[in-house]
Amino acid sequence: MGLSALPDSVWQPLLANSYLQSWNGIALNKGVTKIGIYPMLLSELQPKTIIEIGAFTGGSAIWLTDCLEIFKIAGTVYSIDIDLSMLDEKARNDSRVNFVKGDGNNLGEVLPAEKLSQLPHLWLIIQDTAMVDVTGLLEYFHKNGLKSGDYLIIEDTNKWVWDSWGGGWKNQEEMENGRQKMANSHQTYQIFLNN
Repeated sequence: MGLSALPDSVWQPLLANSYLQSWNGIALNKGVTKIGIYPMLLSELQPKTIIEIGAFTGGSAIWLTDCLEIFKIAGTVYSIDIDLSMLDEKARNDSRVNFVKGDGNNLGEVLPAEKLSQLPHLWLIIQDTAMVDVTGLLEYFHKNGLKSGDYLIIEDTNKWVWDSWGGGWKNQEEMENGRQKMANSHQTYQIFLNN
């Protein structure tokens, strides 16, 4: 069961088919739990800067931007990905979102400390890709402007997700990176709790 009080039999129907979710005609790739939790979090936090690492189709960045507008929050969304070719045309043409091409494993080049120092707080940082070193990401933001009250979310750390997706996933290297991300996230979480 891991760190969740919910048994695997509950997670499966909640998270299955999350890839079918869409927002404004763009693949959202968020499960129902995230779709329910993020608006509440945005309403409560009132973030001025959202940094999403892992853009995929851009649906999530558009959704987050629309949520900011719905809640009348004056905030800006930055969505970073090493490959922006997957962006939906609607997302690519939406001037409200700053899509940034860059490697989440080299945030110093993508979001240098000088740039981060200009971004208003409260920050909401969302790590949503299996291809980024979680520990490196945490260290980078910790050393470069993360303040008390900011939030940093590491998505897809539920063990059931990786166990259930494993068999049919086309890119087994990405699947193994995801499993490793989950394991590293739990280890990093324990380190931060103990310090």
